[in-house]
Amino acid sequence: MGKIIIRQIVKQHAGANKVTNYLSAETKEKIQTVGEAVLSILFAAGTVALAVMAPNAVQLLKYLPGLKKKKDFDEEEEMVKSVYYLKSRGYIKLKQIGKDYSVEITQKGRKKVLRFNLESVEIPKTKKWDGKWWLSVADVPIDERKHADMLREKFKQLGFYPLQRTVWVYPFDPRDAVDFVSAYYKLDRYVTVLRVDYMDPVDNSDSIKFFKKPKLI
Repeated sequence: MGKIIIRQIVKQHAGANKVTNYLSAETKEKIQTVGEAVLSILFAAGTVALAVMAPNAVQLLKYLPGLKKKKDFDEEEEMVKSVYYLKSRGYIKLKQIGKDYSVEITQKGRKKVLRFNLESVEIPKTKKWDGKWWLSVADVPIDERKHADMLREKFKQLGFYPLQRTVWVYPFDPRDAVDFVSAYYKLDRYVTVLRVDYMDPVDNSDSIKFFKKPKLI
């Protein structure tokens, strides 16, 4: 298994016109490194031939807003280096099939992608708040205390207002973020999200004050 063969495959197929778009716009905006780009594609695609992955990865590297490139940045060469780095760290597996390689993400690689998404997850904000609140209720049993503490810490990082120990408030729709975070900590069966038309006047006033400080509303 040689880097020369992989380099040849990448350079041969990197300019292919037919490219399958495996990643959402949101995922693309989070990616900062070549390794994250490769792993994200594999996470979405599962196992894929290097000849198929090459044009996807190279095209992605050319247009990623989050990827800082040097003047002499070579997308193809950087991808070859990244493939070997990811293999050496146990994040992917390579298997030669004829003149090509199949590339498969490992469980360790999947965990890395999930961690990457956990650290970069955000709640999208609309231009104007509609005056209604979203509540995230996390009724986690005591034997899951460790994960419950990590979930609360993540809610704080996301900017939720802690109305109560198990009830968190946000002015914009947090469902996608809450679903991902609660599933990551394996607490999704204990967490639900509600949209409310009415809140106690004191709680409503306190919530408004909280979110006006960072100018979210």
